[in-house]
Amino acid sequence: MLLLVFAFVIPKFKSVFESMGKKDIMHWTTETVIGIGEHMQVWWWTYLLGAVLAVALHRLLLARAAGYRSVMHRLALHLPLFGPLVHKGLVARFARTFGTLIQSGVPHLEALDILGASTRNVHMQRAIADVQGSIREGAGFAVPMGESGMFDDIVVNMVDVGEQTGELDRMLGKVADRYETEVDRTVDTTFKIIEPVLLVVMAVVVGFIVFALFMPLLTMMQTMRK
Repeated sequence: MLLLVFAFVIPKFKSVFESMGKKDIMHWTTETVIGIGEHMQVWWWTYLLGAVLAVALHRLLLARAAGYRSVMHRLALHLPLFGPLVHKGLVARFARTFGTLIQSGVPHLEALDILGASTRNVHMQRAIADVQGSIREGAGFAVPMGESGMFDDIVVNMVDVGEQTGELDRMLGKVADRYETEVDRTVDTTFKIIEPVLLVVMAVVVGFIVFALFMPLLTMMQTMRK
């Protein structure tokens, strides 16, 4: 909406002010806003093309460049606000899917194969592959899960207890319940933070535009009173 205002509404104010024959009433904020609007009116297509090319390049690199994919997936796990949400969502999905497969009688290695194929995040895929390697060597789940950095101590300990007691599927279900609850809570908290921030940003931008467009009128009124 703001882009449309900048591109098609604001540039018209320049002709209005010039038609008054008082170009000197233009405040620097007015000139800045109108300049941005005129630029966007002429070069809007470059922004649209740039956005399309950026999205296409991003998807291409995600599909073809392993290094880029690893960096982007690591970045997704450490983004402010959204990083914890992504991380908890991955752990919850891992626990829920793994626990359901085990409960259905699927062998551990085969269940991990299914998990690895269905997980898009490469760091979670590596963690799953490490767990598979540990099982093939006759070791347990806990050590590779703890070393992967994808699972906190609580998850590792619960999985370890479940493995030792033969109730791995039940423990994974508890982990999934816990993290699904945390995901819901994190979503609510994130939106509660984002909403006022967006409102403040919008208020500042709109306020600046209104100030910039009304300053020449105020200047002209003061001049006429003199």
